[in-house]
Amino acid sequence: MIFEAKDFKNREELEQYITAKVGQDSVKNKELTHEITGTKKELKKLNLDDLCEVWGIKVICTDEPTTDFIKKPK
Repeated sequence: MIFEAKDFKNREELEQYITAKVGQDSVKNKELTHEITGTKKELKKLNLDDLCEVWGIKVICTDEPTTDFIKKPK
């Protein structure tokens, strides 16, 4: 299941929706590959970035992924 950050006003609303839809089982949510997607601005509004997870649900930044800014060692 994909949760879009733009659909939520704040982090509390997102967490309540996730709890109602898929629950708070981190292991199960990770296995089912649920995702929270959004632009950097949309994620920031929810106090999220693409380096974190919410109850095992991976956060994905659609416009400026953090991995684009991390320099690879030479």
